Amino acid sequence: MAYRQPQGFDLPAKAADFTKNREQIVGWLTNDEPSGMPAVVASITAVNALREDPTRWALFNLLPPGAQNNPSTEPIIEAAVRNGMPLLSYDAYVIHANGRDNAEAHFRYLDQFRQASLRYNTPFWAFALSIKHFSYRRPSESDLRWNHYTNLAYGAKGLWYFTYWGPTGWENWDTVAIVDPRNGAKTELYEYVKTLNRAVLNMGDVLLGLTSRDVVHTSPPPGQRPFMPNKHWIIGIRATDALIGFFQDGNGTQYALLVNKRHGMGKSAEETADSMALTFAPAVRSVTAVNWLDGTPAH
Repeated sequence: MAYRQPQGFDLPAKAADFTKNREQIVGWLTNDEPSGMPAVVASITAVNALREDPTRWALFNLLPPGAQNNPSTEPIIEAAVRNGMPLLSYDAYVIHANGRDNAEAHFRYLDQFRQASLRYNTPFWAFALSIKHFSYRRPSESDLRWNHYTNLAYGAKGLWYFTYWGPTGWENWDTVAIVDPRNGAKTELYEYVKTLNRAVLNMGDVLLGLTSRDVVHTSPPPGQRPFMPNKHWIIGIRATDALIGFFQDGNGTQYALLVNKRHGMGKSAEETADSMALTFAPAVRSVTAVNWLDGTPAH
């Protein structure tokens, strides 16, 4: 999926030319973070024009809802979907170099796109930050896992990273993200991302067939719903800091995705690991746990 405009992330050696309609290109990103009515209208128009090619997707990526003004996020989503955009995408920068996280904004934005996705029957994608710039930190292994597993728990059907390599020579930007743009060398993030992606892909067939029904937290950020004992088929949970995404498939089978929210600057997945204990409703006769390592079920 290629971006149709130069954006400044070229490699030192000339990058590939993505302007031709090569058969390997599955879709187009027409615009990124349009701000103001003229830019939003141009983005929607570009997506609409590309609908003439039914073999490829076309979309633009929205600003974080807190920064999307004139118009705001909701009317942009409505207009974009009405004009044929097949999925929703936005970004949000929530991990900071001072060690703090803006979890309130992270989950508020996720819930907003979750609800829009359900309302318009249109999937949404969400991202994880993978490069240090301005006031934002380079993610740790636990940061990446927190970011993407919470995205999935809110019903995201696609995941992406910003960025794969970094810009060269930009003030206040790191140049190295998942790979080093100078020589293509893998950084420590490469293995974190590779492991995370493999786990998600192994679960892809299950996750893509599910519809989000509710998301609850043991320690909810402002505006998010708390876990309520005896409300769902999971009636109790013991965890340090967790969320549960409740889902349903087309046959009515109920699913739950549990996410450990513990993470932090410089912390590994092992350092932030947690054990969770669940209590099921009396009506539950059997539970199947799906192995994230290979996607196979296990009782």
